[in-house]
Amino acid sequence: MCRRPRRGGRWAAAAARGGRSLAVFAKMADFLPSRSALSGCFPGCLLTSTEAEQQRKSKEIDKCLNREKTYVKRLVKILLLGAGESGKSTFLKQMRIIHGQDWDRTAREEFRATIYSNVIKGVRVLVDAREKLHIPWGNPDNQNNGDKMMAFDTRSTMVAQGMVETQVFLQYLPAIKSLWADNGIQHAYDRRREFQLGESVKYFLDNLDKLGESMKVIKHSEQILKTALISKNTQLVKLYENLESREKCLLNEAFQPDSVLFRPITLHSESDWISSHPEPTQDFEQFYNDPYRSRPTSQKSAIYVQPIGDLLKYLKKKKPEDAFCIVGITMIDLYPRESWNFVFGQASLTEGMGIFSFARYDSDFYSASYKGRLKRVKKLPSADYSVFDGYYTPVISSLLLLRSCKTLTHEIGHIFGLHHCQWLQCVMQGSNHLEESDRRPLDLCPICLRKLQSAIGFHIVERYQALLGWMDEDRSGMDAELRNEATMGLLKPVEAFKECREWVLKCLDVLQK
Repeated sequence: MCRRPRRGGRWAAAAARGGRSLAVFAKMADFLPSRSALSGCFPGCLLTSTEAEQQRKSKEIDKCLNREKTYVKRLVKILLLGAGESGKSTFLKQMRIIHGQDWDRTAREEFRATIYSNVIKGVRVLVDAREKLHIPWGNPDNQNNGDKMMAFDTRSTMVAQGMVETQVFLQYLPAIKSLWADNGIQHAYDRRREFQLGESVKYFLDNLDKLGESMKVIKHSEQILKTALISKNTQLVKLYENLESREKCLLNEAFQPDSVLFRPITLHSESDWISSHPEPTQDFEQFYNDPYRSRPTSQKSAIYVQPIGDLLKYLKKKKPEDAFCIVGITMIDLYPRESWNFVFGQASLTEGMGIFSFARYDSDFYSASYKGRLKRVKKLPSADYSVFDGYYTPVISSLLLLRSCKTLTHEIGHIFGLHHCQWLQCVMQGSNHLEESDRRPLDLCPICLRKLQSAIGFHIVERYQALLGWMDEDRSGMDAELRNEATMGLLKPVEAFKECREWVLKCLDVLQK
């Protein structure tokens, strides 16, 4: 038990005597409890700020471990054993469907790349088996198609993961059709008991037209892309020549036929934006000479992001004087007029305002249990924004953050005067549905990048370094507030940015050569 000395008494009186004070206090120290004893009696009272912070973190970690233990105890693990193509993954997929969790568009889109990979692998197996079984070609001209399939590069990252991009598959589709129609390949298939072949290969090869149905690659010629980027105008050509050589090296990837950084746009269906919303293209010269586009100035150079539920009229009232533009973000589903189903975002190019919605980026949006549905459906006065009070905010997942970054970049691009891109895969592509929106890359194609660089003025390498830094934000460099957020699990989730990060690194490799 800890004893506390009395205020009065002989120790206090002795302390008052000048010459003997130090000696007396030394004796008092023998009677006082030690720091370790006090820490045991009053935990936390004598801790430094650093020790208190470490203790709090330790408790948080203990709580997380206890939660994990509870979760693991309830977790049921099943080990499925079976030979190749015996139906292990099919069993799991069927269990998911039986229990009411159907596949959404994004999941089906991921399966598309897997199906393309399986078809190409299956055709390669058949071509190889035909040769090893000494079966002659039905049409000798198909030898070239067979050689083309066997030369398919299987070392790329996506193919190693069992996925093939749409534009790659479409390049091989005519050869695959011709081979499957060949009597020699059909004879090899009839002898499939002599080699291993995926059971689903025949189904997909019989339906090749469906696999490529309504799909189209927009591939511009090298000269058209070069003109769109550089222009034929002498003044604009000189501006381009004045760029840093490493920047021109990256931008020139726009018209390189085999570029791995900037690929052609692939239309997957008639419902994609370019198919359903025909628009004129905008090259760099048209952008540069546009008299109506907004231009930042030294007085109006700030970009404001305002979380609200209200719309463009509200933004106009709230726009600060130094704002080049103001962008509102909301969890309310948006549509501009009764004839539209919805929009991800909308921007006013002349007023410097835009707004976009997170609503359809929530993975639960299409489920019956979605918590963000408006309870009140009656029409409110134009100045009444009470419907937005206390509105539902979902958990910020990495996928929701990635989708939101794409849309925010897209809408601000419009405010700078960039039209929908129809040149190459680009964040400025129009988007008619979530599946198409997810296919867009996070950043700009070279043509749109040059437009933005002309409007703002920046070094491209610094832009990509900043993007990489944002995705890799070092925790040790964070301030106290952000460290607390990280401890509480509020640090921004960037798992879905992995592919974007790899792309930025490739761009930096080109810029830093």
